[in-house]
Amino acid sequence: MHIGEALREARKVKRLTQSEIERRSGLNREYVSLMENGHINPNISTLERMASALELPLWQILRAITPEPLPEPIFKEAENRDPEVRREIEFVARVMMKMPEKRRKLLVQLAGRMSRH
Repeated sequence: MHIGEALREARKVKRLTQSEIERRSGLNREYVSLMENGHINPNISTLERMASALELPLWQILRAITPEPLPEPIFKEAENRDPEVRREIEFVARVMMKMPEKRRKLLVQLAGRMSRH
């Protein structure tokens, strides 16, 4: 699943139109459509605006695009406690969003192995 699919799915679950997202986020409806269809990869500030418009925490959207679910507490800790950790996680998320799914899976597997040692 790419980030646009996750955004579209979240929007539909919330029963919002792209026009409502435009009004809530300030992002052009056409831009929202391009994101949802995978033609544009949004930057982290755009994702934050979308998360706000969808009334969801950013980690929940990022979690939807990872091959294996990321532990919720890691993102909550980054959101609520340490700005430096949050910046580091956001950096890694930006890099991961640009990777093909096969590479993301490999990265998550390697990180899992490293965390056990």
